[in-house]
Amino acid sequence: IARLDVPDRSLLDVGSGGAELAAALATMGWRVRATAASEHDAAVARSTGIEVAVADAASLPRDARYGVVSLFHVIEHTSDLSRTMSELDHLVMPGGFLVLEYPNGRSFLKACLGWRWFGYDPPFHRLQVNPTVLADRLGLENYRLLEEDHFSLEYSFFVFAQSVVNLLMPFQRDALYRWLCGRSGNAFERACAVLSMPLFALLLPLFLIYQPLVGLLHRGCIVRQVFRKTDIGAARDRPDAREGDTPDGEPATRPA
Repeated sequence: IARLDVPDRSLLDVGSGGAELAAALATMGWRVRATAASEHDAAVARSTGIEVAVADAASLPRDARYGVVSLFHVIEHTSDLSRTMSELDHLVMPGGFLVLEYPNGRSFLKACLGWRWFGYDPPFHRLQVNPTVLADRLGLENYRLLEEDHFSLEYSFFVFAQSVVNLLMPFQRDALYRWLCGRSGNAFERACAVLSMPLFALLLPLFLIYQPLVGLLHRGCIVRQVFRKTDIGAARDRPDAREGDTPDGEPATRPA
């Protein structure tokens, strides 16, 4: 994000977790702000010294616009994608960037494993997002897809391994993840989590073969997309814009 050619060094990180991203950019002189889904999450993020608003992704504060708006593993938690994308559009300034990372609804592993795919994460994930459809949708709103990556150091291996373990151990579902998050409800789930650990280690070599292949095919478990907002829509929507004006506001030259 720091390397992007931004129109303004400002960031809104939606669903910021511990606000590590915002805090890092703040040390580089960026104007930063973050949002959290609850007061508890906001208190954790505020401990970094960052301004944090409690807001849902579909009802974000519109009192400022930003050179970059980022959502890392947030979009799949929203219930109304159209409303969320509309809210985000109000916050990205012309020439600014929208950075999204989420579980890939076109993942090869999802197609192979079905309900066992970890990316479903019921009941917390509300959407399965197809990155091609999302890019087309944003293209209609004058966003240009600049970059798409199918590897996340933080998430890709875990999603892969937990999905395969769900296949090998069908009597459990996401046991290791639930245990790490403190959601294990009984001794059986905790035992399944312990049994999953050596399988995770054994799956690492397979992942090192699998990940480059699905990355080339754009079918990885996690996708990160970087969009740039053009100024076409902003010029068109100006109150003083007239029919036939060019994006710069000058009357279009018409043939005789």
